[in-house]
Amino acid sequence: MPARHAAFNQIHIGHPQLGAAIKHLNYRLRMRQLNAPPRGVLLVCPPDGGKTTFWNYLKQQYPPVDTDDRTLYPFIGFSIPNPCTQILLSNSVLGALGDPDADGTGLRKQGKRALKLVVEAGVKILAIDNMQDVPERRGTKGVQVVGNYFRDVIDCNVVPVFLGTQEAIVVVRSNEQLRKRAPAVLPLGVYDITTPAGLGTCLRIVDRFDEECPLERKSNVAKDWIGKAIVYGSNGTMGGINGLFRGAMTACVDEGDELLQLRHFHEAFNQHYAGFEDHNPFVEGNHKWRRLDQPGEPFALVRG
Repeated sequence: MPARHAAFNQIHIGHPQLGAAIKHLNYRLRMRQLNAPPRGVLLVCPPDGGKTTFWNYLKQQYPPVDTDDRTLYPFIGFSIPNPCTQILLSNSVLGALGDPDADGTGLRKQGKRALKLVVEAGVKILAIDNMQDVPERRGTKGVQVVGNYFRDVIDCNVVPVFLGTQEAIVVVRSNEQLRKRAPAVLPLGVYDITTPAGLGTCLRIVDRFDEECPLERKSNVAKDWIGKAIVYGSNGTMGGINGLFRGAMTACVDEGDELLQLRHFHEAFNQHYAGFEDHNPFVEGNHKWRRLDQPGEPFALVRG
């Protein structure tokens, strides 16, 4: 079983939104090479939307490079620190660059060192996750400090990639410095399964997962109603589809089987979304397909 999961971890499923994100990032990197002002993008990605896949893509495409006198870091990234202060942002940059003094306490010293090392390490891409965690009320001092900080880093000829939930749009678009430097806003990893186009895209993604799943036989579930159950049972998110396939593969191999079947996905849903077993879509019968986002269902949005 460990070998199966190791192989599953190597699955890379390209999909339209991921392709668009990579295309727009590559365009910005080219403009950077041509000495245009560095500009980035905000990727709006819900939980289970596949941020980890995109992050790993960046790490693989732009790994550290050892030279005679230093290590270059074309890509660095980190999550918004808590609390989101200038000193912690500087230390996060230093930590991403492997600096031994990434826990320093001097605000001005750490800020200058971070900017200096960004240049010396040849940073091309700076990815910041969980942008929604930045203080988000318009005009507050906290937002302005963060905006000014990222302005200074980006102006070191760095292309920013901001990632976050829908709330991150408020953070980026309400701050002049961030909006100017990340004018593009793109979705990542979630499709509107209530539309024919969104459903069709997700079914193609299901078929790709089926193709790549490390079993001896392809199950062809995307061509059956089970494919729709996978789409609605994941709410159309990349991470959700991934989780259902991983769980189904585990249940399948545990039985000594090599063909994914309905009962395997039924078990995967119950494990992945434990506590919501009554809403398991992997049950034979007539289905009125809809998103499972009503109160008491697995994808209901609960606001505090």
